[in-house]
Amino acid sequence: MTSFAQTLKAWRGVRRLSQLDLAGEAEVSARHISFLETGRARPSREMVERLGRALDLPLAVRNQLLTHAGYAARYAKTALTDAAMQPIRHAVEHMLTRHVPYPALAIDRIWTVLRMNAPGRVLFAPIGFKDGDSLLDLMMGDVLPPLIENWPVVAQLVAQRLRLESSAQGGVR
Repeated sequence: MTSFAQTLKAWRGVRRLSQLDLAGEAEVSARHISFLETGRARPSREMVERLGRALDLPLAVRNQLLTHAGYAARYAKTALTDAAMQPIRHAVEHMLTRHVPYPALAIDRIWTVLRMNAPGRVLFAPIGFKDGDSLLDLMMGDVLPPLIENWPVVAQLVAQRLRLESSAQGGVR
């Protein structure tokens, strides 16, 4: 089982911050950060929240830090289909509609297509790509690259974006 101390130290490393840097961001002493990372001190719930903000952690990771520190998770994970997400779904539909006559896609954090506008469906229909399919799988497959004239440029930009998103989630750059 991973401890709060291990998780904190790992995320500090991912963000490439020294203990002193993190202490400055969180407005605590470097000694306190050291004690938290070695397990000599137990963080308060407020301290866990402060460190999560200072490290700019995704909410799911902040929940993980809270549970590792012995507290209940604070941030709910809500599916887009949930009733509470109706305003968000409405905003996404509005943006897709307003993007016509140009193709537009709404994707989730793992690049699964949640919705396409009508021009998007027309564009992708000949290759059998539809809502629920993975945009990453399409890009890494054999079908799409030959259809894009400047594929090397597109592939490089996609790789840069994936590195950025991976880093934000704690992956390597």
